[in-house]
Amino acid sequence: MRLINRGSKQSPLARQACDIALAAHLQTYGDYGRSKMKET
Repeated sequence: MRLINRGSKQSPLARQACDIALAAHLQTYGDYGRSKMKET
């Protein structure tokens, strides 16, 4: 998730949008994508 969160320092709105997108993703997929990313 680091790549997506890059813009969070610039604008709180972008961070809020990212948080909403992340929450929606977690609702749909759970932690599936996250654990996969950690391996690389």
